[in-house]
Order: sequence, then structure tokens, then C-alpha cells
Amino acid sequence: MMKKLFCTLLIVLGAVSAKGQPVPAHHDIPKNDPGLKYGIQFTAEARKKVNPFWEFHAGGEFRMRGDFLYDKQIRGNLGVEYKHTKKFSLLADYTYCGIMNNGDDYKSRHRLEAGAKETFKLNRKFKLIFTEKLGASYKTWDINKYQTTRLDIFIKLRARLQWNLSKKFDLFTYLELKTTFREPNLTNLYYDQYIMQFTDASGSPVGDKGWFLEGFDKIRINRLRNAIGADYKLAKGHKLRLTILYDYETELDIDANKQGTVIKSLVYDRRNLLYGRLGYFFSF
Repeated sequence: MMKKLFCTLLIVLGAVSAKGQPVPAHHDIPKNDPGLKYGIQFTAEARKKVNPFWEFHAGGEFRMRGDFLYDKQIRGNLGVEYKHTKKFSLLADYTYCGIMNNGDDYKSRHRLEAGAKETFKLNRKFKLIFTEKLGASYKTWDINKYQTTRLDIFIKLRARLQWNLSKKFDLFTYLELKTTFREPNLTNLYYDQYIMQFTDASGSPVGDKGWFLEGFDKIRINRLRNAIGADYKLAKGHKLRLTILYDYETELDIDANKQGTVIKSLVYDRRNLLYGRLGYFFSF
């Protein structure tokens, strides 16, 4: 039943996403594809099972990515899992994210997620795990409301296959889709009035008219993540995890003035990111 529900969710979200793509009437939004970027991540997490139903966890993470690893992030996480049955669990998480991009001021955002997890044992060696999460991310820094939204609403769907290779080693792979509900909704205007208009290098208006920002209400799949990895059990309750992750992300990048009358640039950023992640996990 849960497998059918998961597949149905993927199909529905894919259909809605395709329908929600902005299709300009006369202007084709340019696409920026800078090529493959690399990054490294270090993470640590502790888990405490207080009874057969409740488990709490806390962890931290440090990330670096981009040219010369200039883009840096620190993260702290608190979460809880309620195991309703052997196959079905409810999840809730809070994450603090600090962003230290090169040359920019320190920024932070808060993220809340809640969802469910279904676990299916295929045999003694293999498990299939589905996770569905609804989340919200809130930016604390000063934003230009014509470029981005302070609050992002999203859904993440993940399918994970785990293989118990030996007493010491577990191998795994997973695929994850992230769908945003807060994509910029832009429309071409070819009438006597306009809200935002392109400018040339000197700042003078160019083009027939411009773009109207209707809001941040487009629904679109904006990230595909694939990962492979291995867990190595050091001792009871202690393990190391090595993961290789690949992210394909897309984002409509708007550079506009704060009055919402001029667009300096408008481009679809397409990012290909390859990460190596080393993690330590402790349970007690």
C-alpha cells in the first residue's frame, strides 16, 4: 500500500511541476550551467532510544563547496522519531543553518520538517525505506521581496535501498526529489504598462515591455539528489559513514531593484554538485 502511495505522489508532483513551469510568451529565460562543482561535508550525530517507541537525536554538520570551497555552512539539528509499528514511523526535525559565503555577511535560516518513514524488509540482507517530509525554511536576513521569498515551503521524497553486507559493513543508495511550492511566478507583459523591465549595461530600459512578478506560488521540482555510501561499525553503538552525493539543482535567479521596477538580470541557475561526506554516529 505504501509503495503505491509513494509512486502516486511522485507521479502527481511530477505532473504538477511540469504544468507549473514558467513559459514566457516572447522572451526565453537564459540558463546558466557553470559545470560540475565539488564539495566536502563532515557530520556527527548522537541518538538516544528512550523506549521501544521514542528515539531522539542531535547532530552537527560543516559543509564547504564551490571554487576553492569558498561557500561554507554550519548546521545544527534536533529531531525525534516515533515508531508506531516496526514498519511505520513519524518524524520531526529542526535545523539551524549558518551560511558563510565568501565576501558576504554571515546569514542564517531555520528549517522545520515533519513526515513519515516506511521500512520494508525484502529479505535478511536488504531493506527498502521510504521517507516523505513536508518542510518550511525561514530566512532571517534582509531580503529583496522582488528577488526571493523569506519563507520556502517544500516536500522531500526519498527512496533508500540498504544492504547488510557483513557484521561490520552496510551499503546503501538513495534517490531524493525536492519540490518547492514557492517558485517565482513571472509573466510577460506586452501592454502599455509594466512592473519590471530589463535594462542594458548603462541602466537604460530595453525590450518591448517587461516582466510582472505575480508572487512566489509556482510548484516545481527543484532538486534531484542521488547518493551511494557505506557504514562501518567501529564498536557497539559507534559507526563511520562515507557517502558520495550528487545534486542537480535549478533556481530562477532574479536580480531586481528593491522597488520592483527594473530587472538587471533573469536567469535559470542549474547547478551540478558532487559531495563527499564523512560522518560519525553514536547511539546509546
